[in-house]
Amino acid sequence: MLRALTIYVRACVITVLLVVSASLAAAQDSLQFNVPYLCSDGSTYVVHRCEKGPKFEFCYYQRDQNSERYNKRADVWNQMRQCKLKSAAPVAASVSQASSSQASSDLEMNTPYECPGGITLTVSQCQKQNAQDYCLIRVEQNGKLLGQVAKPRPETATHLKACKPTVSGARKTQQGSGDYTKDLPSVQRVESEIKGTDPNDSLARQVAVFQYLQIYIQRIKEARDYRGAFTPGERKLMGDYAEAQYDLTQSYTKAHAPTEVTDFNRTVARYSINNALSWIKQLEGAQAADAYKASEASLAASYQRNQQRIQQGLSQPQSSNGPSDAAGMIGEAFEVFNDSPEGRRCLELGGASAQCASSSLMQGIGNWMGADSNAPPPLNGVVLIGNYHSRSDLPGLNFDAGAATLEDCGKLVADPHDYSIRKSRGATQLVLANEPDDIVLTLRPDGSLAGPGSIPVKGRIIIGTHNEYSCRTNNYGTRGCNTTSTPIYQAKMDRCTISQLAFVPPKPVTTPKTGIRLLDATDKNTSLVTGFRMTGQYADGSRLGLEFDNDAVTLDCGKAHVRAPYTVENTANGFLVHVQNSGGAFLLIVAPDNTLRGSGSTTVNGRLVTGINGASVSFAPHSESCSIATLSPKGTRNTMVAAPVR
Repeated sequence: MLRALTIYVRACVITVLLVVSASLAAAQDSLQFNVPYLCSDGSTYVVHRCEKGPKFEFCYYQRDQNSERYNKRADVWNQMRQCKLKSAAPVAASVSQASSSQASSDLEMNTPYECPGGITLTVSQCQKQNAQDYCLIRVEQNGKLLGQVAKPRPETATHLKACKPTVSGARKTQQGSGDYTKDLPSVQRVESEIKGTDPNDSLARQVAVFQYLQIYIQRIKEARDYRGAFTPGERKLMGDYAEAQYDLTQSYTKAHAPTEVTDFNRTVARYSINNALSWIKQLEGAQAADAYKASEASLAASYQRNQQRIQQGLSQPQSSNGPSDAAGMIGEAFEVFNDSPEGRRCLELGGASAQCASSSLMQGIGNWMGADSNAPPPLNGVVLIGNYHSRSDLPGLNFDAGAATLEDCGKLVADPHDYSIRKSRGATQLVLANEPDDIVLTLRPDGSLAGPGSIPVKGRIIIGTHNEYSCRTNNYGTRGCNTTSTPIYQAKMDRCTISQLAFVPPKPVTTPKTGIRLLDATDKNTSLVTGFRMTGQYADGSRLGLEFDNDAVTLDCGKAHVRAPYTVENTANGFLVHVQNSGGAFLLIVAPDNTLRGSGSTTVNGRLVTGINGASVSFAPHSESCSIATLSPKGTRNTMVAAPVR
């Protein structure tokens, strides 16, 4: 009895000591509020306050002039303890002045104000310069951009008194008499009402909802005031949702293998993108729904105004003093990239200014990075483009310029096989490199491919994965964990039946846009031309050169160049290339040694750049004539020499 009592007393003492120790640790972190911390990253941080949550204490702080952030108190203290603390008076005054300025001002950022005389004023931002707030104002008249000016904040407010904000309803909805966050679901309600097909699916859905609820609040705050602070209700819910997301994710991670965690994270990401907002709409109240709808309208209007500003800036000549805004900077970037040799050539061949600037940029990056030492030499000659698949859902082959990818062959992963083309007794055959025997396919009159039937194929299988697991915590206290998986392969021999493969027409191509014009300009959104095509560069050693792409061939004759369509004709005796040049069409024979042989002459009617001013380019016509004889490939790698069939 005495021994049991002793153990109990010791346990109580240890518990009390742990609690006291934790309390002392929290008390001894010596965080100071509303005073500047100058940190080694060159930024100044100010901690405003700390509030206790269900499990953690969160502190709200600001970095420089950015919007308010929050994180767990322990993390904030670990960051601030490395910084140099300044005196409290200056920042207190600064905070007081900022609060007074914001409280006394009714300026709505990124909101067009309609003023007398058809004038529209839009305040994009206000910043302190030389102890005074200046605001950047965009000035338009009847939809036409007049320019941007910087005015002191009081003067800006005076100008706007005679004007009417056009989208003030969005802000009023968000700052109405009630708090929209009271119409958002609690953590307990999300966990009780969001259910899936099984416990793990329910967990994934709940994590996705908690993740999106933070984005939901962030968007409303940014539409209200991008650099402003969260309201107390927003801060509380952001902390609750972040904590719930972290706890649920950790509970799954600790109980499952890394591969299962990877699948779980993918499911969460899919739900977050496709479903989370619709689930939130089932839980939100009317005021929250109105606030979110208004914020989306405000952000969409801001985005549209920004796009219009860029387009207007690109269509207007810049002053001699240089570009006045981002549009001018983009126009200037076009001019820089297009004035390179690659950019000028692209423009002369009919490319758009943005497309050529992007191509020139990519070419410059490629030149800076250098050539890939592991890349194969360039390929020249006839190639087959297209996807072929068995009618009985057996293996398929996807041919591109230089390799054919074999898919759905037993348990083997999809792998490329080099191929070559040959003529055999008037038939056209494609020979795919393979062990122990090459795979020979014969082109049939109906366009299908006839294979050898059941054949052993040497390939690879996946025997496992190498996983790397990492986590990080962002400024909102949300912990993001990711698993990077790399397959482990092993060589394997398998059998598959490659008999008759039918041609599969390509689907329309739509490339997702990034929103970055210099990158999006390179996307043509056109499907590949299928069938027999040409690839590579050919030259006659003097003035005439040909460079084949999938859709056209570029002709160079002296300084003149132009793109022209072409076709490849498959005859019983070989391949013929028909070049449809506007200055004189001509025919080329693909010889057994992979040279191109023709006769006669052709005229290349091109153009040369005479001037570049931003996105505006001027040209002058330029034509030259060249004779056609024998053109040799640039490299020795070609498709016209097939290995013998074993």
